[in-house]
Amino acid sequence: TERTLRALPDSDAMFADAISRARVVLGQSVLERTVAVAPLPSAQAGEAAAAWPKTTFAEIGGDPRPFLLAFAGVVRNLPELERAAAGRGMVSLAPERDGIVRRVPAVLRTGADIHPAFSLELLRVAFGASAIAIRLSRAERAGIENLVVARLRVATDANGLIWLHFARHDPDRYVSAKDVLQGTLDPQLIAGKVVLVGTSAAGLKDIKATPVDSAMPGVEVHAQVIESILSGAQLVRPAGADGAEFLATLLIGLAMIVLVPLLGPWWTLSIGAASLGLVGGGSWYLFAAHKQLFDAS
Repeated sequence: TERTLRALPDSDAMFADAISRARVVLGQSVLERTVAVAPLPSAQAGEAAAAWPKTTFAEIGGDPRPFLLAFAGVVRNLPELERAAAGRGMVSLAPERDGIVRRVPAVLRTGADIHPAFSLELLRVAFGASAIAIRLSRAERAGIENLVVARLRVATDANGLIWLHFARHDPDRYVSAKDVLQGTLDPQLIAGKVVLVGTSAAGLKDIKATPVDSAMPGVEVHAQVIESILSGAQLVRPAGADGAEFLATLLIGLAMIVLVPLLGPWWTLSIGAASLGLVGGGSWYLFAAHKQLFDAS
């Protein structure tokens, strides 16, 4: 009856109580992304969001906000859940123009507020760290150099995005929520581990395309971010990569212009093919051996 239902404990309050008794990080998502880095808001806009719990950031070398991806706002959880949680992280990803996820925002901002990625906040809470450090490059206007969470160095690009060395989708990473709820799961499978709760059903719209897999659940992307940070297997695009690529293109192009009249087309084609092979092979070697990204194309 209605009276019986009203007498039952509030389910949100029960959930908040359960969250408060464990180290739980809640996911948040962003509202519509702006076209470019947005201007910083007025102080009044920052005061409106001050009541929500926030992660503490240490800013080393200057203000990172002008370099971060900017979004219009945050889709939050219920206030009682947010206050009960040990942390809050952004689950939103930033696919490239072709729809493929190659980089994951380690931090982003809405107005003047900085938000950590879900994966970084999980690491902060798991290791008991009080803050996440954002270090700017010493070069003027060069952007973000890296982040540090629980003494773990997280390499990012200038805008705070992580180049992720993706593995293929692995069903062995998953356990069924049904088995957890029914108590049939062996507790040793998750004991001492960071556990991410997410979805893999296509209809829930959290399936992402990656460079190695056309359909990967978004929760696994965050799991791979955590693994890459803990294992030190992060990809890095060096600061001089753009210049090196431009110089290689310029030199090969000029060499072709000079050599065609001197050697003829066949010798020039052979030398050009060898040069391109050298560039492609060097790019692959730097990727495979040193986790560095140079665009051979």
